[in-house]
Amino acid sequence: IRLRPGDPEPRVALATLEPDTPEGQTRALAQYRKILELAPNYPPALVNMASLLNALHKRREAEQALRRAIQFAPKYARAHSNLGLMLLADKRWPDARAEFEWILQHDPTRADAHFNLGRVAYGEKDYDRAITEYQSALKTAAGSYPEALLNLGLTYAARNDYAAALAAYEAALKVRRQYPEAWYNIGITHLRQKRNELAENAFKASVRLRPDYEQAWFNLGVVYGNSNRDQEAMDAYRKAL
Repeated sequence: IRLRPGDPEPRVALATLEPDTPEGQTRALAQYRKILELAPNYPPALVNMASLLNALHKRREAEQALRRAIQFAPKYARAHSNLGLMLLADKRWPDARAEFEWILQHDPTRADAHFNLGRVAYGEKDYDRAITEYQSALKTAAGSYPEALLNLGLTYAARNDYAAALAAYEAALKVRRQYPEAWYNIGITHLRQKRNELAENAFKASVRLRPDYEQAWFNLGVVYGNSNRDQEAMDAYRKAL
């Protein structure tokens, strides 16, 4: 920075090294604001600052920073992706879809854009389109996309196609063996079909991998309650708290 005081790149690198603590976030934010004084439209600083502002729950400022980055660097895919994710989290489905579609128009190999379009469609309850997008993500990623397989299973489950849902969750476990969310949803699928023993085994596998998985403990308690194992149910419910 001393050798290149007007160059924003070293300052961005320095800001990204700040620890993820309140003090580190304050220093990083101050660094980004300093960068933008030197280079008001420097896209990497705007995008990084937006991520930090989003983490600090300053979503309006974060969105403004991302839109500013896109204004001055219209082909900056990272800004489009981050903006799409923010809009997705806010359930602003059409706006989020537009960002992910822009990404695919410029780079058809982006499996994550198909994945996020699937999430948009799922949020809109357009399950057919969600399935198509998740399958496109898997095709683009040559099948090695466990999150897409998990969400594909969730979409089949939303359509009450439990056989297809289980097949997707089991495929996710083949790609990522230590995947508590896949085991959890296998348990949920069996529970909905009143297959208590299979559900119990799946929830136990889930909490072995993730001992603080509150939803899995709660549903394990439900399974125990269905079998009149009251003390085990109470113990599981306590662990869900």
